[in-house]
Amino acid sequence: MLLRAPIQTVKTFGRYKKAGEHIMARLHNPFPSIREQSRKGQLQKSNISLSCPLCGRKATATLSPHTIPFIAVYCPNCIKYAVQEDLFQKFDDAEHAYLLSGEMRHTQENMTTHLVSAESAKEIINKQLQLESENRSMAYLIWHYDQKESDRNGWREYIEYPAVAYCKDKEDLRNITEIAVELGYLEKGDERYKPTVSGVTFSSEERKRESTALVDIISGKNSARQRGLLDLRKFYLDNVEQSEYYYRFRDVVVHVNETRNVFCGIQETYDYTFEVFDTEEAIEKFKILCMSENENYDKEAQCWFYLILYYLYKHGYVLEQFPKLVERPPEDTYDFVNREIRTRLIADGKESNGTVGYAIRRAFVGSFTFKQKNQYIDLGKDLEAKFRRISTRDAEFQAMSRDEKLAEIVNLIENLLKKDDKYLKLNYSEICEAFLNDDIIKKYKKILQCFRHSAEHSIEERSTFTDDKKDFFIDFGIVIVKTIHKLLEINHQKE
Repeated sequence: MLLRAPIQTVKTFGRYKKAGEHIMARLHNPFPSIREQSRKGQLQKSNISLSCPLCGRKATATLSPHTIPFIAVYCPNCIKYAVQEDLFQKFDDAEHAYLLSGEMRHTQENMTTHLVSAESAKEIINKQLQLESENRSMAYLIWHYDQKESDRNGWREYIEYPAVAYCKDKEDLRNITEIAVELGYLEKGDERYKPTVSGVTFSSEERKRESTALVDIISGKNSARQRGLLDLRKFYLDNVEQSEYYYRFRDVVVHVNETRNVFCGIQETYDYTFEVFDTEEAIEKFKILCMSENENYDKEAQCWFYLILYYLYKHGYVLEQFPKLVERPPEDTYDFVNREIRTRLIADGKESNGTVGYAIRRAFVGSFTFKQKNQYIDLGKDLEAKFRRISTRDAEFQAMSRDEKLAEIVNLIENLLKKDDKYLKLNYSEICEAFLNDDIIKKYKKILQCFRHSAEHSIEERSTFTDDKKDFFIDFGIVIVKTIHKLLEINHQKE
């Protein structure tokens, strides 16, 4: 079963079954009838029955006495929330109403009640679509089972309430429950489920990831991703390790937008961003930085210099004219931008009366050639984007560790092959004869399952893999992924 990344903007695993039409049919406007009952004295403090506008379950409601009317809804699935009248008039995303249900339930469990308007509903859904994943649903389901409720004498059965796990319906919740049992996160006994130690650990870790993701969403740190750009600063901060040479530039990167003065101390006074479309644009940006002798690089230019080189370094690039630069750039940008380039041109006899002309320098920098010294697998933009989408930290494939690559390859295989809870059957012989088939792919996934889980036995199993063995399975996995992707394209063209 695919455990997708916590942050993504795709549909969930559930079947819609024309759910949108059904939900929209329920979204009639109950306000007039409620007001009428209120005027007749029939409402008063008592509740009236209605279908929950979000999930369709039997619910009760009361009309608020406020100037701006709203209905207070009490639903066993969504628990408690308030609906403003414009929701019924303007709500047009019935397909994702179940995400509102999940949010209503969890805010109420955190002792907060939502007032849902058309505008707030849109905001909630947009946020939830970025967080949505099977991992997240499973984490919330386990968390609920981990809460002992004395009124139910132990572990409560939640299969009746899809909102506990942000699921669309009971079927989706049942699927998530089965996956949790299969992975050893839940165990069933006497018709009740109980979380295991590994399940509680998994739930805790996933909900911590969600908290981090929420901060990024609220702060807009995922904006570059939404626009399809590479955020080089985020790439550096997400990947640089203390043991790396490049770690010495971390303070420059972290504090690039900050200034210090004697009156206010440290303040964020700049809003520099470091986004590029692709590697080619990053290289061109680097050349521009080196065009003129700039003895006084400002903070922004200095940061660009190191961020571009780090990105190229992690992707295995080397600058032919200066083979050591990408691996070990100087701690002072002046040493390269001014001294090294100038010294090289003088040594090549390009000076005139002791000076190096701007045109000569510009031509030389323009000829800079970056080539990859390490093996690099060109996934193509579509597959690279898919890897980033399913990654738990929005990482590019090339920047992942070996273990992470193996886990995400298996995840992507399932992402490509699994549609509507069923696995697609592809004609692999159309491309690769008998060298690849369903059985081989199934065996590949089984062997690498240990890289997807953090249980003790999985960690022990990983330790049996040498780096050479991991590299083989990475290379072979890329062959599988590319083949599946190509066959899906062929099938789509035939339709």
